[in-house]
Amino acid sequence: WSAFARQPVPSPDGTRLALVPDYPDPAHTDLLLKIMNVKTGNISDLGLPEVAFLGHQDPAWSPDGSAILYVKDARAGAKGVPTIQRYDVATKKVKTLTGPGYLGPAWSPDGQYIAATKTGSFGTNVVILDARTGNELLRLTSDESSFAPIWSPAGNAIAFLRVDRGVVDLDLVRLEGTAPNWT
Repeated sequence: WSAFARQPVPSPDGTRLALVPDYPDPAHTDLLLKIMNVKTGNISDLGLPEVAFLGHQDPAWSPDGSAILYVKDARAGAKGVPTIQRYDVATKKVKTLTGPGYLGPAWSPDGQYIAATKTGSFGTNVVILDARTGNELLRLTSDESSFAPIWSPAGNAIAFLRVDRGVVDLDLVRLEGTAPNWT
């Protein structure tokens, strides 16, 4: 048998990895967010809620290492309805940050905002969310073809992927003005 350890993301201090493995038994274990101690290799099962057989994806450490965002996959009939969850490392509590349709979270360098992919009936767009409330603050694209955002190190731009006639391009949107009132 083989097992998968998907989407490993190092903590800001480099001592842990957030990952989505199907350990210990791939035949009976869904892909769920876990934390691995880099030094010992021990993997901690966080006991996080899931929708059976759908699991988790897209872990992202907060810049200060106090929280991990991840996507809890779910569905309504044939439609996917993923939500972004926030796991507090100290309290071990989970908070649902968004309603259905958000995935691929990326923290801003200051930890106050989240860039994410918003799914819709016709495709995906890139949005900015408030990291505390999950409220959508700004929609960066409206082409139904954009996804996988990531912040620039300075926090003044967001890079993302866009599909155009079957070709995936890397695009960049500069954020003008003062947060959260960007243009």
